[in-house]
Parts: sequence; structure tokens; C-alpha cells
Amino acid sequence: MTSIDEPGEIPGYEVEALARVLADQAKDVQLLLRFLAENLSDAWPGAVEVKRSGMLGKGKVSSVDVHLGGDHFSIRIEHSRMQAVVAKVVGGIEISHSELEADEWIRRLAERLSGEAARSEAARAALFRLIS
Repeated sequence: MTSIDEPGEIPGYEVEALARVLADQAKDVQLLLRFLAENLSDAWPGAVEVKRSGMLGKGKVSSVDVHLGGDHFSIRIEHSRMQAVVAKVVGGIEISHSELEADEWIRRLAERLSGEAARSEAARAALFRLIS
């Protein structure tokens, strides 16, 4: 098993492992949303916004938004189907967005989270908790 010797070094298998974990959850959209809501909210506090359906917002997770710098990842259930979007935001203004298939959205999120982990010890620890 590869170890991380240098600050900022994240082996490629970490991205693949995180993408696999997320892809396993994506087989059931509600399971994926709940997994993201529970795990990313704890791992990246302040960067994750979770919305729930139902009375007083206590129902099922209906959307998860992850804000990492200028990259915003949104996934939601809309009209009984999953909508996954990646947007680029500069100065609070969305300059581009792309609706993606779940696999591509998961891959991009995994890469971005790994990038965060390469810059922050707390983010690195959070990433390891997600894939362990």
C-alpha cells in the first residue's frame, strides 16, 4: 500500500477509491444523496448544503450542494430523476455549468475532493474516513 510522504501528495488510488465508494452508492439515488449528506457535511463543514423534503425539512434528502472554491457540485432528485450539475463560480457569479451523467459527476467530485485533501491535513483525514 502506498503511503503519503509529502504534504499535498495524494496517490491516484485515493481518487479511484472515493469514486468507487460514491458509484456504489449511486445505484440508488436516495442512498447516494443520504451518503453525501451524512459524510461530506461532517468532512467538509461549511462547504456542503443539504436540503430535505417533508415537514420542517426532516424528510428524505432532496439535494446536496458542495461548494469547493469556485467549483460547485449539485445533485438533486427532480421529477423522480437525478440531476447532477457542476458549475464554475467566479466572484459569486456562475460563469458556466454542465449537467452530467452520474458517473462523470462522481469522478469530478472525487478529483476535486482529492485536490482539497492534497492541500489540507483536515481534508486529507476526511477523505481517508470516506474511503475506509
